[in-house]
Amino acid sequence: MTVVHIGHAFYGAGNIGDDLMLAGFLACVESRADLVFTCCTSHDIESQRRRFPRIEWLPYTSEQRRAAIANADVWLGLGGSPFQSDDGDWFTHHLIEEMALCAEREVPMDFLGVGVNDADALRDVRLRHVLARARVLLTRDARSARLLRPCAPAVAGADLAHVFLEDWARDRANAHEGDAHEGRIGFCLNFHEDLSPLVAPFEALLERCPQPEAVGLVGEVRVLPQGERALYGLLSSERASRLRVCVPDYAAPTCEALLAAWPRCGFALSSRYHAALVQAWSGACVGVLGINDKLRGAAEELGVPLFERLDDVDLSCLVAAVSPERLLARAVVARQMVARWLEAVDGGGMRAVPRQGVPQRVVVICPDALGDLVLRQPLLTALVEKGHAVTVAARSHVAALTSYIDPRLDVLTIPVNPYHIVQPLEHAQALAELVADLEACDFEVVMFPAYTRTVVDEAVARGLPWVRRVGFSGAGALPFTNQELETLLSALPETVDVARLTVEVPVSQAWPETRKYAALAELGFDAPVAQPRPRLTLPKETTALARQVLADLGLTSKRYAAVFPLGTANVSLKAVPRGVTVTVTTALARDVGLEVLLMGEEAERAELEVLRDTLGSTGVAARVWVGGVQDLGTLLGLLAEARLYFGADTGPMHMAAALGVPVAAVFGGGTWPRFVPQAEHACVVVRPIECFGCGWSCPYPRPRCLDELDPAQVADDVRRFCAGLPAG
Repeated sequence: MTVVHIGHAFYGAGNIGDDLMLAGFLACVESRADLVFTCCTSHDIESQRRRFPRIEWLPYTSEQRRAAIANADVWLGLGGSPFQSDDGDWFTHHLIEEMALCAEREVPMDFLGVGVNDADALRDVRLRHVLARARVLLTRDARSARLLRPCAPAVAGADLAHVFLEDWARDRANAHEGDAHEGRIGFCLNFHEDLSPLVAPFEALLERCPQPEAVGLVGEVRVLPQGERALYGLLSSERASRLRVCVPDYAAPTCEALLAAWPRCGFALSSRYHAALVQAWSGACVGVLGINDKLRGAAEELGVPLFERLDDVDLSCLVAAVSPERLLARAVVARQMVARWLEAVDGGGMRAVPRQGVPQRVVVICPDALGDLVLRQPLLTALVEKGHAVTVAARSHVAALTSYIDPRLDVLTIPVNPYHIVQPLEHAQALAELVADLEACDFEVVMFPAYTRTVVDEAVARGLPWVRRVGFSGAGALPFTNQELETLLSALPETVDVARLTVEVPVSQAWPETRKYAALAELGFDAPVAQPRPRLTLPKETTALARQVLADLGLTSKRYAAVFPLGTANVSLKAVPRGVTVTVTTALARDVGLEVLLMGEEAERAELEVLRDTLGSTGVAARVWVGGVQDLGTLLGLLAEARLYFGADTGPMHMAAALGVPVAAVFGGGTWPRFVPQAEHACVVVRPIECFGCGWSCPYPRPRCLDELDPAQVADDVRRFCAGLPAG
């Protein structure tokens, strides 16, 4: 014998949908005499014993629950929507207690035919612990499966009530031949909000209904403050006279007798899941009020009109009944779902829930710049060392850096520059194509390591709601208005409304990025970072190429300073003031004895040549090297051969640090101190003022934090730093 304890405790509470699910389940296991069922309930236990004598019904006490679970071979979360928050967290408390009791006795937890009431519930870390314990997770509709997959490997099934309703509908159709019901309209309206604003739109609907053919179907026999019986009771006497209220007899001995109170309808509008199913099986033209994800899932399964609010309802849209073939298919899927669960009970097992640390296919979304990717090297290597298959999604010129970070990384190209949006609709289409590419790759986890989010992060998070999504809690906001954002995301396929992240790692904005990434690796993936300082590795051919370029420039390895004085393509404000650059490089040449190589992008050539000529007028013979995206290897090689990096807070600064080169950097206050160089030997010059942390949204015509630096003082700081460096 196998003892199955049904752990959901809502049975007998008066919701007839629960009884229909239970009847369908018991029909599926009718032939399994070896299964013994127990269930604890604090509700109408006698009604349950009367309708479902196969189950041993027990009082809902701590002692009975503990004893029943200790006695069980399997704990079964059967039917309903256990993942809910809009009706309070009472059921979450119940599940946590049940999980603890199962853990005591090592009883496996299975979920069968369950749904997600509202996606917000999945933000609750307590429910994620419950899902992590689940051996089997079979849902009652596809929408619930999509919502749950970021947390656990949910498999879509069908609601168990379909199994009962298949036979019921056939018998009822035969018994009611000739019943004039075509013009009758049934309402089953239950809400989780104040009912008073809903009375007027409901009365307006009743006004349009033919007399006396409107019926108020009651799915919950108790008079709850926000239930259908309470709503019907708020109607004016005139409107109430137009509505025949139909309340099932909860003392009925069978589910067929429960439903006898509901007349056949030609049309039906429902905000209860199972009322919609019952009316569909009855042959009605059904509309659903999508007040939560549970109802949206019902509309998807039935393929019927969905209205978001009572004010939006247009009864003229209810023109087609659900096809019998569609309903029969749902009943077949429900039976297959139970059969699959029985295989697990009998020892066939099911796929285990991915745990932290178990190797998975991970894509890391890196829409930002070269320096950001350099700082993520310890994070990426930690993931690879943990056994994960890691793909870096980055813009093409950034993605080229991955071979120097870790050759085990795969690459996927991001076709959008989120910092330079020129044609929003074209960018929208490119974002949609990126999401489609990611979906095709079938990743199990998406990581968002950018603390300051971009539209790329938002598109991927929205477009892949069923994938586990890991990132920072409280991350920086997008630089777009809601309208701009919706335009940029307009080409995405319609997706479900879920929390943007499924795993949120708490960090402080002021932490250096490498510290944030270490927290992301450890808390999000159980992958501690062994070496927090970034490291880049160059192949021999890259070094040889750089030395040839140096020879052509007349420079000597380890005898020159690599000087990057200008800003970056994304933030030109970061540029070192010209006076500071001239003063410091002159000091490096005359006092430290270093040659000077002015470096930058092709677009910066003219400014660099002006600096070269200015230095030449003081007797310093500087050289200039500029490169493009195709010259990344040469850039890295030239940095690695330098004795010193001097310049702005740029990607090359982080590259130099990761190549073991001492760094002397001039910082403004835009993102201070998040991007301080992670070098073994570093000197940072900064002038804090009241607007530090502006995110480079400078309140002044020019950044005072940089323009007011004293060139002579900066030069003195750099001289002292160089004097303290080990010989090299």
